[in-house]
Order: sequence, then structure tokens, then C-alpha cells
Amino acid sequence: MQTKHLLFTLVGICLFFSCQQAPTDLEIPVITKAVFSGYVQKGPYINGSSVTISLLDEKLNQTGTVFSTQIIDNSGNFEQRNIEFASNFIELKADGYYFNEVKGENSGGSLTLYALADITEVNSVNINVLTYLERQRIIYLIQNDGLSFSEAKQQARNEVLAVFKLTLPDEMSALDLL
Repeated sequence: MQTKHLLFTLVGICLFFSCQQAPTDLEIPVITKAVFSGYVQKGPYINGSSVTISLLDEKLNQTGTVFSTQIIDNSGNFEQRNIEFASNFIELKADGYYFNEVKGENSGGSLTLYALADITEVNSVNINVLTYLERQRIIYLIQNDGLSFSEAKQQARNEVLAVFKLTLPDEMSALDLL
């Protein structure tokens, strides 16, 4: 009987301690932006198109925190006011109609574009065809090759531009392009 009681006591103690959170000195810094904005361009996205901002961890996996906003004019401009980011890495997803500069009219169908960004020191991020093309390569380089975000972003940008035999100054990011 005493063995049974001792066993239940040990199981209880183990359960108690396994349910306790380990103390941590690492607090997730919150990055607050009074205004976070940008442009969505393939031809400018039109007023009312949706923009989703998803927080990512250091390996670019989604954390589950998502903010939604929309294009506020026909130049592709979006903004989110008084936003707090619990991560410095984000994925932006723009979905909607755009002005087709070839036909001189709004597109007949919607288009989805993405961008990945480190928002530590920026308040504005643009979404465009180049940010869309480099996205999967950035994710691969971070998750499989162990590159930092800035290294992966630079390498992916250069590789995409090389496919089209284009160059940009090293200090210019795809996120800066309109």
C-alpha cells in the first residue's frame, strides 16, 4: 500500500514540475509603430485591396499573430496605425485588383503578392513582383542553409535579378522599389 502511495506522490510531483514554465531572462521585445505603411505595386493595387501582415519567428514560421488592413487609395498605398509587433520578422500578403498599365484599365482578375521584411528599423515596406519572386528563396536559405535574414534577403535578391540579367546597387532592397 505504501508503495502505491509513494508512486502516486512521485507521479504528482513530476506532473507538477513538468507543468511549470521554466524561468527565462529573455523577453520578447515589442516593436511599436505609430504608422506602418507601404505600397503594393504590379501597377498600383486599387483602393480596397487587402493587405495582411503576419508575424514570423526567426526561422520565418508564422506565429499566429495577424493584422489586416487595406489599400487606401488607387496608388497602392496601405497603412496600419498604432501597431505593436512581438517579432521583427513579418510577411506581407497583398490580394486584390491592380491598374494594368499595358491595357490602361483595372485588371480583370485579382493577384496575390508577398514580401518578407525585418521591420526592426523601418516603418515602411513595399510589396512588388521582386519581393514576391525572392520570398521562397529567402525562406529556403534561412531554414536550410542557416543564413541570417539580411544575408538570405541579399542573396535571393541578387539571384532573382541575375535571372533577368538586372542589377541594383547593393544598398537597395526590393522592399524599396515601387
